[in-house]
Amino acid sequence: MTIDNQLNTVSLLGALVADSLALAPHWIYDPSAIEKSFGKVNGLMKPADGTYHFGQPKGGQTHLGHQTIVLFESLRDNADFAERLREFWASSSSYRDHATKNFLEGGNERSDELAGASRLAAVIAAVPTDKIRDAMQAQVLVTHSEIVTKVGLQFVSLAERLANGDGTKEAVEKEFAGSHTLNQAIEVEGKEPSEALGILGRDCSLASALPAVIYFLRRAKNYEETLIENVMAGGDSASRGLILGALLAVSGGETSIPEEWRTDLQYQINN
Repeated sequence: MTIDNQLNTVSLLGALVADSLALAPHWIYDPSAIEKSFGKVNGLMKPADGTYHFGQPKGGQTHLGHQTIVLFESLRDNADFAERLREFWASSSSYRDHATKNFLEGGNERSDELAGASRLAAVIAAVPTDKIRDAMQAQVLVTHSEIVTKVGLQFVSLAERLANGDGTKEAVEKEFAGSHTLNQAIEVEGKEPSEALGILGRDCSLASALPAVIYFLRRAKNYEETLIENVMAGGDSASRGLILGALLAVSGGETSIPEEWRTDLQYQINN
């Protein structure tokens, strides 16, 4: 199975738009607080004062989206990702999470959060198909643990299945067949996102975020509806969104991403 070249940058666009949609309400864990503050989040917004991503513009990125861009440009330019990441953080005001701080301080600890795998779209967009898996493993290990590489490779396989015509529910059930993670998602499939993630968890860990991503993929009708549901469910909607956005863009193509969202995105992939 392969990922068609014409879908490569569509996956990156889908990921970055999804991350930008999550920018303003990111890490608000109470869905009712998101509803009260924003109403239905159906467009890209500038973060408010005092929030995690204050200072970023409308159409900008969370720290996870910024790292995805740095990885994409590193792979595109055949440059060292770790070096480019240090250069980025030397001048960036983007939020620094625990994994980033550990990386910059030269620590040996490696995070087991979903974020390391959420840079999926950068690898798909910049690397030839036969080298995608090696590139995914290498980039994850710059900031995250070995266990996250396994998940990253599963997402690569999902992207291939979607590029070759599988539906999202069919693809995840093939890739995660018999797993505890799939069973967790199935157990909450009849529940609305707010309630489902209340059970699965809204945090950044693989234990919570991976079954949440699978839950959204199994119920996905289209890119727009799924990404809005993801944001409104709260918590780490950015790491989930980067993966959901990449995979649903591969499945649905560029036109599945609302035109206004694409227009409002600050980063231009073809720069």
